Amino acid sequence: MRPVITLLATIALLVASTLASDASNPEATLDATLHSVVTGYAVDAENPLQALAKFSDDFHVPLGIEWQLSSVPSKAVRLRFEKTTVLQILTDIVAVEPGYALSTANGVAHVGRVTISDDRRNFLNIPISNFELSSEYIFHANNRLRKLVVELSNPISTKNEAGCAGSFGVGAGDQKASFQLHDVVVRDVLDRFLTSAGFNIWLVTFPELPATTTKSFFKSISIFSPNLPDSELPAWDLLLPGYDPVRKQMGIGWKQGAWRTGNGA
Repeated sequence: MRPVITLLATIALLVASTLASDASNPEATLDATLHSVVTGYAVDAENPLQALAKFSDDFHVPLGIEWQLSSVPSKAVRLRFEKTTVLQILTDIVAVEPGYALSTANGVAHVGRVTISDDRRNFLNIPISNFELSSEYIFHANNRLRKLVVELSNPISTKNEAGCAGSFGVGAGDQKASFQLHDVVVRDVLDRFLTSAGFNIWLVTFPELPATTTKSFFKSISIFSPNLPDSELPAWDLLLPGYDPVRKQMGIGWKQGAWRTGNGA
């Protein structure tokens, strides 16, 4: 059976609340969205990761996801809601997979495994004293950030020109942005990427069996470039709205009820 996510009722109230919030204030926008009420919603997905991607696309909620691979199949997500909030929907999706928690910061909802998110070995917690971009495409800035993170967490690779993990070229939903961030961590920079351009999810994928870099940070892989050499890890991905990270394809026609392949199968 094809995974299906169905919007059972209009979400005019959600849209109105989101538009009413200050577009220059991601925290206010996220808060307005999460506390909006929908009269009906249904989720039918292969696993929580796929459900989260669909949720993010339907409700325009930026997500930072720290996902750990597992040899044990993830649980399918089949949930039905009547007159609830967007926050409750997200909370119930996260609760399907034990060990994952939900939090918010910087106008982004974060979903991650509790045992990894706050660990000092998680490269997302590496301090960044300064990160700036001036009228630069987010995808280019993301590539710069990845090279910086590799240098800080895996310095053996500093002589290599690390490639960019991912398959979305500039122009595929990307936008130029300008901002300055000081005294933040890697996670904060990724959040700013989402609230500054057309990407809606940053996804960090950790292997089932933890492996570490030369400076004892957890390695992570890219779903688009899973065979990057160890010297170019950790890696992550920026996802466009509508992208299914499980099937690794655009989910055409979600609003009509199904994630269809290009040929309508």
